[in-house]
Amino acid sequence: GHAVTMSSIARTGYSAAPTPEKFAADVKAYFNPGRVMVLAGIVDGKLGGYFTGYCVDGIAYIDRVYIATEVLRTSIGSGLLFEFIQACRRSGRVREIFYGQDTPEDKPLVDFKAAFGFPSVHRPARVEVNPFAGAAIRWLLPKKAYRLMGRR
Repeated sequence: GHAVTMSSIARTGYSAAPTPEKFAADVKAYFNPGRVMVLAGIVDGKLGGYFTGYCVDGIAYIDRVYIATEVLRTSIGSGLLFEFIQACRRSGRVREIFYGQDTPEDKPLVDFKAAFGFPSVHRPARVEVNPFAGAAIRWLLPKKAYRLMGRR
């Protein structure tokens, strides 16, 4: 899985690249039986991508999605997402599926999610930030401000 993770991170830049040792430690800690669903996609006999998720109180959370760049043409990401949705349906416990935060800076990802029925939905939340600090954050770090405050 480390090579798939590295390929995906190199393409997307969504997280820091782990060393093989850090990756192995994370896998050991993360994949606790009965707590996480892991779906793997095999392409030409090799791991092409993997998808993890979990459920809390009827809401399934898609947690990690790593697809090797060289297998994107196979639509493996669509297949893994479809199978995750089917597993949630079969469980009889899932009412909603959460597929990560809105990413307006990544239009292809927004379009992909919307095509599968995951449009961006804003939920009410209370966030209090000093008005001057809020203005500075919005000006200096607009993407982070959007994640923190839900508005630009």
